Amino acid sequence: MTNQITKTTSAPLKPYSDTKPIKDWPIYKNKKFEKIEGKIEKLKKSGDINLENNKSAYFAERSIKENGPAAFIINVILNCRDMENIHEVIASMLEGLKSKDYSRIAIVLGVNAAESRKVELKKALNKAQEIISKHEECPVAIVPDTFHLYKTECAYGSMRNSTLHSNATKTMTAYFTVKHFHPYISFQDFDTGSRKVGNDEGEHVFYTVDRILAGQPESIKEEKSKLADTEEIEEESKSKNEEGFQEQKAKKTEKSQRPLAFPVRPLMIAGGYRRPSKSKFIKMVHSRIEKELEIVNNKIKRKITDIKKEYKNKEKFESLQKLIGGKNSDIIKIEKELEIVNDKIKKKLIDIKKENKTKEKLESLQKLIWKENFEQFEQNVKEDMQHRDMYARLHPLLPYAPEPNLFIDATAAYKESPISKKILTFSKNGTEFTEFGKMLHKYMSEELENFYRGQVQNGQDIVEVTGRLVADAQTNRHPMRGESFVNIFHDMAIETDLSRIFVKFYLTGKDHQGHKDFTTLINRIFNGKKEKAGVRLANVRDNFEKENDKLAYFGVDKLNLKQKKLNKYILDDIREKRTELGGDESQELSEALSFSFKREQEEEIFSGAYFGISPGDQKIFFTHQIAIYVSSEKYLEENVRKNAKKINKSQGVSQKSTVPDEAVEDLGINLSNLKIEKPEESTSSLISKMASIHISKTVELEKIA
Repeated sequence: MTNQITKTTSAPLKPYSDTKPIKDWPIYKNKKFEKIEGKIEKLKKSGDINLENNKSAYFAERSIKENGPAAFIINVILNCRDMENIHEVIASMLEGLKSKDYSRIAIVLGVNAAESRKVELKKALNKAQEIISKHEECPVAIVPDTFHLYKTECAYGSMRNSTLHSNATKTMTAYFTVKHFHPYISFQDFDTGSRKVGNDEGEHVFYTVDRILAGQPESIKEEKSKLADTEEIEEESKSKNEEGFQEQKAKKTEKSQRPLAFPVRPLMIAGGYRRPSKSKFIKMVHSRIEKELEIVNNKIKRKITDIKKEYKNKEKFESLQKLIGGKNSDIIKIEKELEIVNDKIKKKLIDIKKENKTKEKLESLQKLIWKENFEQFEQNVKEDMQHRDMYARLHPLLPYAPEPNLFIDATAAYKESPISKKILTFSKNGTEFTEFGKMLHKYMSEELENFYRGQVQNGQDIVEVTGRLVADAQTNRHPMRGESFVNIFHDMAIETDLSRIFVKFYLTGKDHQGHKDFTTLINRIFNGKKEKAGVRLANVRDNFEKENDKLAYFGVDKLNLKQKKLNKYILDDIREKRTELGGDESQELSEALSFSFKREQEEEIFSGAYFGISPGDQKIFFTHQIAIYVSSEKYLEENVRKNAKKINKSQGVSQKSTVPDEAVEDLGINLSNLKIEKPEESTSSLISKMASIHISKTVELEKIA
C-alpha cells in the first residue's frame, strides 16, 4: 500500500536561473521519512538547540565534546527514466552497513527531467513511490525537479544544488542534529557500485568516515583491521506519548572504541575512486562505447543534413550569379555569400572527418584485446589517487575532489555562511567541484574570522589573535572543528563507473581529470585562462631535475657553498622564475586556495591576512613545491634506497628494506624533520614521512625571505 502524499514544497533555498523547481509538487516519501517530517517541529522545540540560531561550527564542537556519532544524508541525482533501478541502488548504498546503523542514515533522491517531459516525470514518480514505500530500513524521500537543457545535457551541478538545499535534506539535517548526531551530506552517484573502501571485501565508507571523525585515520590503511564498532542507536521508545513519539538520543555501547586524543568534525571529507571488478567494468565500457557511438553517429547525421542545406544555398547563389551576370554590386554580394557558404561546407566536412576518426577508434576499442588497456588504465587511476594525496599535503583543496565520494557538514549546508550569507553551491555545469571548492574555502575563512572576531571583541590583543588566525588559516587547523578539510583519496577509494574516463583515456591518451601532469593542477591553481598566462611549471620541474638544483634544494653542500649562500641560491633561483611560477600580480590564485580576510562594508580587523596561500613570495614557494613535488620525492626515494642498499651490504644486513639513519644523513637531510623513532625503519614508512621535508623547506625559505 502506497503512502499518502502530502503537499510539501521541494523548492531550494534560492532559485537558479536554469532550473524550475516544481513548487506545487510534493516530496515523495516512505513511512519513516513521513513520520520524521511530522514530528520535526516538535523535536526542534524539545531540544535546547535551534539550527536557525546557532552556527555550524557550534554543532561541530558540541559533537566533539559529546563524542557524538555521525549521521549520513545521502544525496543522489538521477534522471526520471532511471527510477526503475531505485531498489537495486538503495540496496548497494546500504550493503556492508550493520542494521543498527540504519537509524543514522537517510536517502534523498533528486529526480529530474527536462522541462518538456513533466508528464513522463509525473508517471515515473508515482511508480517510484511504490518502490520506496517498500523500503523500511531508513527514511527515503524523492525531490522532483525540472531543468532546461545546457548544451543538450542536464545541468548536473544545478540538480545537485536543488537536492542539497531541498526541504527533504533540511528536514533530515534538523532531525539528526536535534537527536545529537552530527550529520554529513554524502554525495553519491546513482549506481549499484560497491560503497566499500579499497575493494569489495573492505568496510563501508561510512565506517571509514567514522574513523576519521574519531581521530583514527591511520587505521584506514590497515588491510585487515577490525571494523570499528559504531555507536549503538537506541530504538524509538515503545512507550509512546500522545504524539506517538518520544525523543531518544544516541547512546554509546560498551563495545565502542575509545577515540584518540584528537577527534575532528571537518567541513569537508573527500575520498577517491577505484574501478569496478573487471567483468563489470568491461560491461560498463561496452555500454559506454555504444552510447558514444550513438552520439557520434547523430553528430555525423546532423552535419550531413547541414551540408545538404548549405549545398542547396550554394546552388541558389550560383544560379543567381549566372542569371544576373556581369560585375555589379549585387554580384559582389552574391560572391561574398558564396564564399561564406563554401567555408561552412569546408568546416563541416572537416568536422565529419574528425567524427569519423572518433567512430573508428570507438569501434576498434570494442574489438581490442583488453588486458593491456585495462591494466594500463587501472595503474593510471591508482597513481592519480596517489598524486592527489601528495598535492593535498600542500593545500587540501588543490586536488579535485570526486563528487561521488564527497562528504560535507550538513549543518553548514543548512543555512548561509556566517558573514557574507552565501549558500554552498556546486558549479551549475561541467566540473561541479570547481565552484564548490571555492565556496567551501570562503565558508571556512568566514568561520575562522567569525571565531577570532569574537576574541577581539572580548578584549583580547588583536596582534596575538591575528597570529592565531593566520596560523589556523595556513595549516588547515580549526579551533572548533579540529581540522577544516580532510582528503584521503587512495586509501578511501570506492567503486565508481569510470567507463567515461576510460573511453576518453583511450581516445586521447590522457586522463582529463588526472593530476599526473600539470594541466589539471594549473587550472585548479589559477582563477582562469587570463590568470594562468605565462605559467610554465613543466619548465621549472625540468630545471630542478638538473643535479645541482636538487642538491641545493635539499641542503647538500656539494656546490661548495655555505648554508646561507645555499639558501640564497635557491631563493634567487625561485624568484627568477616568478612569472613561470605564477608569481606576477596579474596571475591571481583561485579562491579555492587563497582568500583575503579583507571585507567590504565591514571593519577591517584582519586586513592583510589570507586564508590559504598569501600572495607574494609564499605564492611562488607554493607553486614551486607543486612543480618539483613528484621529481623531489622520486629523487629522495631513489637515493635513500641506493644508500640503504650500500650500507646494508657493507654491514652484512639482509635485504629487508631496512633504512639506517646513515642512508638519509648522507643526503644531508635533517632527520628531525622525519620524526624517526627507531634507528631502522622500513623504506616505505620512511619515504611516507619525507613529505614533511617539503613543508618544512617552504617554511624555512619563507622565514629567510
